[in-house]
Amino acid sequence: MGKSLPEKTYARIFQMDVQNLKATEEINSPGTLDRVVKEIIRAPRIGFIGFRTSHAIAYLLYYFLSRVRKHCEFLDTGENLTNQLINFRPGDLLVALSFPRYSRQTIEVLRYGKKIGCKIIALTDTPISPAGQIADIVLLAERKSAAYFNSFTSAVTLVNCLAAGVSLKSKRSLEMLKSFDQIDNEWKNFLI
Repeated sequence: MGKSLPEKTYARIFQMDVQNLKATEEINSPGTLDRVVKEIIRAPRIGFIGFRTSHAIAYLLYYFLSRVRKHCEFLDTGENLTNQLINFRPGDLLVALSFPRYSRQTIEVLRYGKKIGCKIIALTDTPISPAGQIADIVLLAERKSAAYFNSFTSAVTLVNCLAAGVSLKSKRSLEMLKSFDQIDNEWKNFLI
């Protein structure tokens, strides 16, 4: 078996994530978060995209928002992507999560969306990231880590902020949640 890590290593990771959260709160104004929430509520259709390590966070944002508004689509990473993109129109919204190592495919989707008139929102680590340079609105998540991998604590917190903002500001969100609960209860999807 390998050597145990010193206890200080774990404490350092927690401390870095707390610092990341503070930095993320400071660089994203409430006004910017409100603008993003308004765009999400206003958009006729929303596509969510993220590849590699950004994939799971993009899916989390899609999952939360698809429970409080209609016409959300998680854009596939396979051959179906073209079939999905063909349905987007001017005024629709593409939300990209893009963190190092940045995926070329995410950038191609955003370029296509920009070309056809979609609004672009990026959750990324810097405004000069490839996705940040294309986006109409950029939310920034600090990602410093004591390990090889990026920390995504701040990105997940931004997802929570957006889901809460849409839930609280959209009149239809409560109706949507009730509909989901009704179906889940009828199908007995949960043990408790």
